Amino acid sequence: MAAALDALGDTIEGVIKGIQQKWRDSEGEPGILDSLRGFAAAVNWREPWLCSLLAAQALVLLSIFLFRRSLTFLCIVFFAAVGIVYNAERLNGLLHQHWEKFAGQPYFDAHGVFTSTVLSAPLLLDMLIILVILVLQSSQLLIKVKRKELRYNARQRHLQENPPESFPSKKTS
Repeated sequence: MAAALDALGDTIEGVIKGIQQKWRDSEGEPGILDSLRGFAAAVNWREPWLCSLLAAQALVLLSIFLFRRSLTFLCIVFFAAVGIVYNAERLNGLLHQHWEKFAGQPYFDAHGVFTSTVLSAPLLLDMLIILVILVLQSSQLLIKVKRKELRYNARQRHLQENPPESFPSKKTS
């Protein structure tokens, strides 16, 4: 047992040392905030197609909150988003071939970074919000059903302990 604990401790120590070494090696490289600033500066956010895409995503997000009580609507939006994210690679390839027709510069690279950032990431956020809404609605429904079950059981116990008196029948004379 002691040997197993020593081996586990050595493994954890090795992992920690490896992380510390990688941390020291990456100190001179630009951070994520620098990369995001560079990305935002490289994109012309005033292009009509990009403004339309961002407006559509804002409309989808707003509609998710407005129609949060409609299971059908949420499921339609969720599965449409799943389909778009699933086909984002194909869509990126198609947009890469025809970018001159609608964009001022070639945003669509072979790795799909722009498509993932501008299209897929907001849709994934929308899907996460839908899942959170559905989990909250499910938990509220579970609470409601459990309360009704407890009331029913209390009523049944009360009826067993105090049976209702039968109504006296009318005596006919």
